[in-house]
Amino acid sequence: MYLELKYLHILFAVVSVAGFVARGALAIMGSPLLQRPWLRRLPHINDTLLFTAGVALAVLTHQYPFVDAWITVKLAAVLLYIGLGFMALRKTLPARLRLASGVAALAVAAYIVDVALTKNPSPF
Repeated sequence: MYLELKYLHILFAVVSVAGFVARGALAIMGSPLLQRPWLRRLPHINDTLLFTAGVALAVLTHQYPFVDAWITVKLAAVLLYIGLGFMALRKTLPARLRLASGVAALAVAAYIVDVALTKNPSPF
């Protein structure tokens, strides 16, 4: 059960980041595809599944935020990733700020992966 949940969590994480990159590219190109209902809803469905798999893994392994430092930091980084991603895809913000937010979001995503792999919140 653990391995299945872990691999599902990884799959949903990869789809989440790949979807963010794809939506970012579409936003830069000014594509009308971004207005399609399925493209607007799909990331929320995937991210809900990602979060659910993460909670299930935490419960299964008895590792919880505010108890285990690496999970606490990972959760805080996920919130930062969401905020930066929101800014990167926001049409009303200047293009430079959107680009910087997108790059920062991807850097935070890389940090989240590092924390998940090492179980160590320190990036150094």
